[in-house]
Amino acid sequence: MVRKILLSLIALLGGGILLSLAQSKQISGTVTGPDGKPVAGATVMVDGSHVGTTSNGDGSFTITAPGNGSLVVSFIGYETQKVAIGGKTRINISLKEDAQAIDDVIVVAFGTAKKDAFTGAAKSPACSSPPPRAVRVPVRRFTCAATVR
Repeated sequence: MVRKILLSLIALLGGGILLSLAQSKQISGTVTGPDGKPVAGATVMVDGSHVGTTSNGDGSFTITAPGNGSLVVSFIGYETQKVAIGGKTRINISLKEDAQAIDDVIVVAFGTAKKDAFTGAAKSPACSSPPPRAVRVPVRRFTCAATVR
């Protein structure tokens, strides 16, 4: 009797695991910009989870997601887009430019930061005049080269 209950419990759990795995599908696709060129490094996330990936150099991606779920695709300078999977196994996504988001990004020495999250000092470079040239001064000894003239 105990053996039958134990076998029934194992079968029930095994069936539940197989059923949950059967609902997930491997989704592949390509992320492109408005000009049709691939977007490398775009973030592709399963909506409502921590499962995600990035598009490679030719804009293609592969991710495992539930067949009735949706994907959230984002990249700096483009609008975040939510796409329903709807049982498809191949999804091609074309991102639209977001001109306002480009104005809010500052490039810093260690990456990028949004203007509202940036706490340091920033300066826009003025490109009106060329940088000064280095001047070569002959010296007799190496120790003399370190002195300021």
